[in-house]
Amino acid sequence: MIVRKLKLLKDDSPDEEPLRVTQVQLLDEPLSNQQSAVSMATLLARVHMWMKKAEFMKGPVTVHCMNGASSAGIYCVCSYVFDQIAAEETVDILKAVKVARSSRPQFIENFDQYRFCYDVIKEYLESYSVV
Repeated sequence: MIVRKLKLLKDDSPDEEPLRVTQVQLLDEPLSNQQSAVSMATLLARVHMWMKKAEFMKGPVTVHCMNGASSAGIYCVCSYVFDQIAAEETVDILKAVKVARSSRPQFIENFDQYRFCYDVIKEYLESYSVV
């Protein structure tokens, strides 16, 4: 995992406060094995921790991957489940997939990706204090 801190400036407004962006790059592509599940769980836990602690992170999280759907879809589904765990103390991956696919039908296109979501959630529950 690589973490980059960026400052974005507008050319036409040099006096404006720069937008600060944290970019996190997950290096385990394709997501397919236990180490990848550990990496994804770690990434999600860190992002959720940063969002809780950081005053400046009031906006959305932008997620992207090579094809715009595979790894990004897994991230979005698992992030939804993490929020579900925190709010309801339940895990419903099928519901999370349905919610994600309602806006991006390309998310979680096959059983391997669906199973990988389970692996990430399992790793997260075993490794992090969640409630």
